[in-house]
Amino acid sequence: MAEPDWLTWTRELQAIAQTGLAFVRNTYDRERYEMLRALAARIMAAHTATPVERIEALFAGESGYTTPKVDVRGAAFDERGRVLMVREVADGGRWTLPGGWADVNLTVAESVIKEMREESGFEIRVRKLAAVWDRTRQGHPAGVFSCCKFFFICDIVRSAAVTGPETSEVGWFAEDELPEDLSLDRVLPSQIRRMFEHAATPPYRLSLINPPTPALRSEDRFGSNPAVQAKRPGYRCYGWGTTFKLTRDRDGQVFDVHTQNA
Repeated sequence: MAEPDWLTWTRELQAIAQTGLAFVRNTYDRERYEMLRALAARIMAAHTATPVERIEALFAGESGYTTPKVDVRGAAFDERGRVLMVREVADGGRWTLPGGWADVNLTVAESVIKEMREESGFEIRVRKLAAVWDRTRQGHPAGVFSCCKFFFICDIVRSAAVTGPETSEVGWFAEDELPEDLSLDRVLPSQIRRMFEHAATPPYRLSLINPPTPALRSEDRFGSNPAVQAKRPGYRCYGWGTTFKLTRDRDGQVFDVHTQNA
């Protein structure tokens, strides 16, 4: 499901205004960016049932250079190969993979451990980063802000199914028995099925949507994984803290990923 053009344009107008306000020094330019932000709010209000005042307050609460928000989701499996899911109170008790917004001062891996504990009661260990998806390209219901979704494959360390303030039930589901009432704002059936695939694959597999085709450099033609070095040329991208290190092939497909310190 493609997002409507008006939402894409409104989101971009808001981002331009927010970034401009973060760096502007001229009083008149500040007024222009504030007018642009107000215009974005009015456009969004005209296409939704939300009062313009509420949207203006939402936009005004964002500051600094505009970047996508970060959502984390964890997929943990039991000995029967079933995936752990929870009912989300905020979405009418619909089912989702445990997760939420990444927290400040926590890496994305630490954030998913925290969310899994708070929403399901289970202590988990992150096995691997399985996917990084742009929310707007996946078919989720339209959202106000741009968002990157990090999906992790996790292993259960301690079993204790306990709901939290944000969840009302904890359950296990086989791939062919996924619940129909999913919280589609948070997770899609195709994403859950992909997690089943990742749970059975080596830890260097990673899913990206529409990855860019790289220009190969002679000094970066081979990945760091011995199993694939001789098979497919690629280049390396390095990132630390809340990012990751990956290797792409000639077509831009990621085939080697390391999430140390992620």
